[in-house]
Amino acid sequence: MDFKGIIIEESLDEKSVLRGLRITKTEVEKVTEEFNTPWLERWTLHHVVVPEKDVERVVNEIRKAISLGHKSAWFANLENNETSFIIFKDKVFKYRKGDKKEMRKVFEFGTSIGIPAHQLRAYA
Repeated sequence: MDFKGIIIEESLDEKSVLRGLRITKTEVEKVTEEFNTPWLERWTLHHVVVPEKDVERVVNEIRKAISLGHKSAWFANLENNETSFIIFKDKVFKYRKGDKKEMRKVFEFGTSIGIPAHQLRAYA
């Protein structure tokens, strides 16, 4: 079962990770104050699909590519009907989709490294 997710291009130090992914849609959002990234004018959101057989490798590649610049924290997500991966630079959460206890851990970790709570509301 394929995994789907969103990767923000501006969150990556190494954008070449996108070349190996199937991008199904790209959206550009104007940055507002609530995005907490004042050095950027826009976010480019790539909707991606990753085959199940490649997901562990791709998760690791995304983790390595996520930027720690500007004292900011980023994350990406991949999920299918059964499993969710929430990918931070220094930590990856893998859990059964809908596991409230694990989702709360994602929320707590993300907010502890500076991600605004509203960006993590799906995990609260």
